[in-house]
Amino acid sequence: MKRSNIAIAALAAALSASSVAAADKWSDQFPHIKNTGDIPGECSYESMSQKDYSGLTLTISTHAVPVMGEPTALHAEQFSKLTGAKVDVIHSPAGDLYSKAMIPFQAGQAPYDIVFGFSNFIRDWMAYLEPVPEEYVNMRQMQDVTKSHIDVASWDGQMMQYPIDGDRHYLKYRKDVIDNPEMQAKYKAETGNDLRVPQTWKEYAEIASFFNGWDWDGDGEVEYGSAEVMKKDDLMYAAFFSRSVAYSKNPNTPGGFFFDLDTIGLKQPATFRQAASTLASVMRSTPSVVVRRFSASPGMTRLLLPWKTTARSRTKSVRRLCRVPTAFGTAKPALGTKASTRLHTSFGVGLRL
Repeated sequence: MKRSNIAIAALAAALSASSVAAADKWSDQFPHIKNTGDIPGECSYESMSQKDYSGLTLTISTHAVPVMGEPTALHAEQFSKLTGAKVDVIHSPAGDLYSKAMIPFQAGQAPYDIVFGFSNFIRDWMAYLEPVPEEYVNMRQMQDVTKSHIDVASWDGQMMQYPIDGDRHYLKYRKDVIDNPEMQAKYKAETGNDLRVPQTWKEYAEIASFFNGWDWDGDGEVEYGSAEVMKKDDLMYAAFFSRSVAYSKNPNTPGGFFFDLDTIGLKQPATFRQAASTLASVMRSTPSVVVRRFSASPGMTRLLLPWKTTARSRTKSVRRLCRVPTAFGTAKPALGTKASTRLHTSFGVGLRL
């Protein structure tokens, strides 16, 4: 059931770092790198072009388009042009990625050379995957990946996934609304509270509820209070994680959640119920079209809670405002307490060799 090392080379090609490099001959073949040119190193277009994988086929299980699926298909096309390999990309919804790989794994089959999956898949998948080779763990493109994302891609200190995407949850809010004196007065009169950037999950839900279901920006259309990841059996758990971590974990206490070994029950059931309650209350202030992230126009909601990639340390401070006519501000996620924390999730690639 072993596969060719072509899988490693393909992965390296897909994960070239975004550092600045001079324009070169590859810009003509791949116009999207005209502003940067090729990037020297093991993952460069030049290095990949020296490989000859003619007659070999690489099969990849990845997301549906767009999200991760689109860049996977793009890199597959590039890799094929550079090396001569045939690359088959199999797209599936995020909620199906686990079973798409796990079912054939358990049946003793190896239909994929590369499988995209979340870090919480590692324990179940690791029996069927090869660890990431040391030469790729220590390669140039890994040097600016944050330790937290390396850790969640590893098990017992051994990297089982090559981290390609890491996220932080953050809050976008309508500055034109929150800074509006008339809205501030109306909110104060009806709730008794000051209108401000929410500091807790409870306050977040209250503001979302107040601004839900009426035309508060005067455009003739009904607006909503909030938009988050709400697709059931898919990525909705990410919205729950943001809340449960804030209610259940002290930022100064390292380690994961604690379980009762006899019942396999969580030690903090009350805090998890509280997290579920705040999530349920916000769902009533969410447009019905919001079945996954980015499915709603940013201007149609008072609060927007998306995520942004931060796997590489250079992107941690990036807080780009939405390029829409409405002015937005950004803030750290609202929390269960006034403490400050961030939830990190990670997505990686497993290698079936």
